[in-house]
Amino acid sequence: MRATRARCTCCCASADDPFGTRLRQLREAHGVSQAGLAAALHVSPAYLSALEHGHRGRPSPGLIHQVNEYFGLIWDDAEEMVRLARVSHPGWCWTPRG
Repeated sequence: MRATRARCTCCCASADDPFGTRLRQLREAHGVSQAGLAAALHVSPAYLSALEHGHRGRPSPGLIHQVNEYFGLIWDDAEEMVRLARVSHPGWCWTPRG
């Protein structure tokens, strides 16, 4: 049996993660395209899309800081982004495939 990376249906049931969902809400509320935000954060649009949809792991502290600065988040709002990143996890895992 081989282990392959696939969408998990047992332990990673949610399609989106809290950080990615909030990031998408902020981006859309500010009228910023994925490509525009990706360029500002120095990441690829594909990475940003994957992050918003829960297909990437937890964002780094540096990326969280960049997001907070970009959207002007301070105090409680900035701390909420940190908290959301802590509880976020990718919706992918290694599962055995026959």
